[in-house]
Amino acid sequence: GVRSVLAGIQSKAHLSASGTPRAGVNHEGERLVVAPRVLVDATAVPADRGAVGRYVDGLLSALESAGADLAVACQRADEERYGRLVPGAQVVAAPTAIAHRAARLAWEQSGLPLVAQQVAADVIHAPHYSMPLRPGAPIVVTIHDLTFFTEPDAHNPVTATFYKSAIRTSARRATRLIVPSKATRDELVRVLGADPTRIDVAYHGVDHTLFHQPDPAQVRQRIGFVAQASGTYGQSNARRDLVHQARMYGVPKSTAKSLAETAIAAFQLDDFADRRNSTYSGGQRRRLDVALGVIHAPQVIFLDEPTAGLDPQSRARMWREVRRLRDEGMTIFLTTHYLDEADALCDRISIIDAGLIVAEGTPSDLKREISGDVVIVDLAAPDTAGVPEPATVLEASKILNEQPCVQSCEVIDHTLRLYVDSGATAIPQAPVLTATVCV
Repeated sequence: GVRSVLAGIQSKAHLSASGTPRAGVNHEGERLVVAPRVLVDATAVPADRGAVGRYVDGLLSALESAGADLAVACQRADEERYGRLVPGAQVVAAPTAIAHRAARLAWEQSGLPLVAQQVAADVIHAPHYSMPLRPGAPIVVTIHDLTFFTEPDAHNPVTATFYKSAIRTSARRATRLIVPSKATRDELVRVLGADPTRIDVAYHGVDHTLFHQPDPAQVRQRIGFVAQASGTYGQSNARRDLVHQARMYGVPKSTAKSLAETAIAAFQLDDFADRRNSTYSGGQRRRLDVALGVIHAPQVIFLDEPTAGLDPQSRARMWREVRRLRDEGMTIFLTTHYLDEADALCDRISIIDAGLIVAEGTPSDLKREISGDVVIVDLAAPDTAGVPEPATVLEASKILNEQPCVQSCEVIDHTLRLYVDSGATAIPQAPVLTATVCV
């Protein structure tokens, strides 16, 4: 997509902001070709980089290899990093406030075109769905995913609404679009009636050095699974089952016996390891189940309701085993209906309802959300388009944080999330703002 735009640009004479020719004819009549200036907007790259960060890194490397004269607009925290990645590029750090999504989107509309003008950009590349309505230069937009239209239930409704609006705008206004596959291109044409001649397919979605068809044997070696229902045979015993389980992972017989003895000691199965499984109590059987799941020392273990139906003493012992495995460096995915168990054992919790994650965070974060009331202040007036200025959001946050009834204030896009002891008493005390308030 960038090359298609650049091909048209290189065929014409362009002047930089200083008035010097970027491409044209010299005094002797010889054709001079100067690399066009491409401004890549990297401000959408999140703090953890993620897929957007990997895509932008690959894009910059590809453009540099193609000989483009690069400029990069980025978050202030990324300025040094992009300076190292593309040493020849002009790196422009955006204001610190755009770390918040609402502020970044507002800056994209007004600040990005100004940066494009300052660096004399011949083309802008917006790598993450959205674009300024008046970019001031030809613009290429990457559309990574159309499931916001085709699978709306897979996304948060607010998020889906935003991305659908951004995609519609880009499909209508962008000079060219880049998509990761022919399927995405065809969906874009079918769903939005986009012009297929303005869409380029670049298979950027998969890094085959990182993502490839896994070896099933390697996958089995790295994961363990303990189902809610026991899988042991009543006429067998713990020692025999542990040796057999290790042998199923390709462990030699002598090593399997050694691993079984280690597991028997670790899970305190000594007293009954040679008795038939049918004589075990519920707690003893669950400890054996977990020992079978980790006999091959996996990196990740999935525990499906490990304490369901156990008496308090057995439950406490199972908690100790889970903590021990975690302390030994094993990653544990645990499903449970007991909130106290999730609070005691988990570093991070996801709450699932009807197959969808409805809440996620650390135990302390989730408990804070349900202690007292949460007041949401929406600073976007319902009868106007767009989002408030970043300065307005920051000023409102400052004012509300100073109120004695407010425990804390969190900025989320153009809304303020207030944690208060009582919403009924907090709302009348809040200062009058141009906002919509709901509990």
